[in-house]
Amino acid sequence: MANAVGSKASSGDGVDVQEQRSGYRYWVLVLAFLGIMVTFIDRVNLSVAAPLITKQMHMSHAEMGVVLSTFFWSYTILQIPSGYLIDRLGIRKTFTGMFWFWGIFSALTAAAGTPFGLGLVRGGLGVAESPMYPGLIPFLKRWFHERERALMMGIIGMGLPVGSFVGAALSGALIAAYGWRLMFIVTGILSALVGILWWVTYRDKQKAGNPKAPSTPFSGGMRRLLQERNVWALTIGYFGSNYSLYLFLTWLPTYFVLHFHFSILKSGIFTGLVFLAGLVGKPFVGWISGRILAKGYSLTAARKWVLVPTAVLGTSMVLAAIIHNAVLAAIFLAIAEAFSTAGGSMCWATGADIAPLNAAGQVGGIMNTAAGLGGIVAPIVTGILLTMTHSFMGPLLVAAVIQVGAGLSYGLLLGRVQTITA
Repeated sequence: MANAVGSKASSGDGVDVQEQRSGYRYWVLVLAFLGIMVTFIDRVNLSVAAPLITKQMHMSHAEMGVVLSTFFWSYTILQIPSGYLIDRLGIRKTFTGMFWFWGIFSALTAAAGTPFGLGLVRGGLGVAESPMYPGLIPFLKRWFHERERALMMGIIGMGLPVGSFVGAALSGALIAAYGWRLMFIVTGILSALVGILWWVTYRDKQKAGNPKAPSTPFSGGMRRLLQERNVWALTIGYFGSNYSLYLFLTWLPTYFVLHFHFSILKSGIFTGLVFLAGLVGKPFVGWISGRILAKGYSLTAARKWVLVPTAVLGTSMVLAAIIHNAVLAAIFLAIAEAFSTAGGSMCWATGADIAPLNAAGQVGGIMNTAAGLGGIVAPIVTGILLTMTHSFMGPLLVAAVIQVGAGLSYGLLLGRVQTITA
C-alpha cells in the first residue's frame, strides 16, 4: 500500500520508504534499546537494595511497598502531559533532558536518610523518566513499517531484561562491595551518559533529504482518542502486563531472600536471570507476529493471535509460590516474565499501528498511564499481603488473575487494528 509523492513513496502510515531503508534507523534502534536498558537499571536497583534499606531504616514490608511505588505516582500523573510534550518538542530534546534529569535523581537517592526522603527522590525519578515510554509510539511510527514494528519493538524491549539483569547483578555486586549509596551514584552517572549519546547522535529528521511523507493530520484531540475501543483494549491489557512486571521489579529480590534465604548478591543474580528470559520472549513473539502478517493474514490477526497467548502464559508465576526448589521456581517466574512483558511489547507495536502520526505520543501517554497504575498498585498490594500472610502465594495469585483479565481484554475488546482517524 504505497502512494507517490513526487519521486518519494510512503508506506501509507506517514513513514517515508526511503527513510525506512536507511541504515541510520538501525542506529536509532540501538539508542532506543539503550534507553530502555538504563530505564530498568534505575528501576530495579532500589529493589535489590530494599532488604538492606528496610532493616537500616526500620521499615515494615508494607512501608517499603509504599516507597517502592512512589516512583510511579509522579510517573503516572505525567504520562499524558509527556505525550503532548513529545508530540510538540520532538524526541531528541525531550529524551536528552529526560536522561540527564533522571541521572541526577538516581544519584540523589544516595543521600536519602529516611523513608520520606527515599520516597521523595524516587518521586523525582518518576518525573524525569515519564517521557520514555510515550515516546516509543511516535518512534516506531516514524522509523518502522507495520511489518517490522512487532519485531523491532521486541528488540527494543530486550532492553528491559538486559537492564533488569545488569541492574540486579551490578547493584548486588556494588552493594556487597561498597554499600547501597555508591551504587545509586554509579547508576545515575550511567543514565546521564546515555543522555549525552542521544543528544550527540539522534536527529528527529534525517539530513539526507528524506522528509516524512505528507499525511492528513489528526485533529480529533484527546477526547476522540479516549473514545476508541482499541485504545482501551490495549490500555487494560498493558496494565495487566505491567502489574506483573512491577511486582517482579520491586519484590522479586525479596522473594528470593525470604523464600529461599538467599544473600543480597545471590538474590540479585537470580532476579537478573529471571529477567533474561525476556531476551528470548520479546523478539520471538515479535517475529511470530511479523510471520503471521507475512503469510497474508490481517494486521488484526497478527496482533491478537500473539497477545492473548502471552497473557495466558504469564499466569505461570503462581507456581513459584508453592515450589521449594529455587531453580524450578526461577524457571516458572522466567516463563511468566518473558511472555507477560512480550505482551507489553506487542501492545506498543499495536499502539503504533492505531496511533495517528501527530498524536502518537498522546496514545503512548494514555497506555503508559495504565502501566504507571500497575507500578503504583503492585508494590503496595504485594507489601500489604506479604505483611499479612508472610507468603508470596497471595501476591502471585493476584497477579495471575490480572493476567487473565489482560487476555480477555485482548481477545474480546480489541477490534480491527487500523489507524485512528479524526
